[in-house]
Amino acid sequence: PGKIYAFQVRARTAVGYGPYSGKMYFQTLMGGERSEMVQDRLPLIVGSALGGLAFLVIAAIAILAIIFKSKRRETPYTDRLQQYISARGKSS
Repeated sequence: PGKIYAFQVRARTAVGYGPYSGKMYFQTLMGGERSEMVQDRLPLIVGSALGGLAFLVIAAIAILAIIFKSKRRETPYTDRLQQYISARGKSS
């Protein structure tokens, strides 16, 4: 952790190798930096999770509403059946 590395790149073609690029330096993270990165991303992770949860809740409510409405829909058959049942109950 915390080491600095220098890299150089060069291309290889059918003709041979090209020239090296300029040096590029990279430093590996220290042990404490990794936990700081996680803490920096924590609001993003929590926000994404809550957004996904909200989407699932809204989708479930919409599906339940559609199912509930389809079950409550009156058809001419059920209306006639209700009239028949109430008429039979009155004559008994």
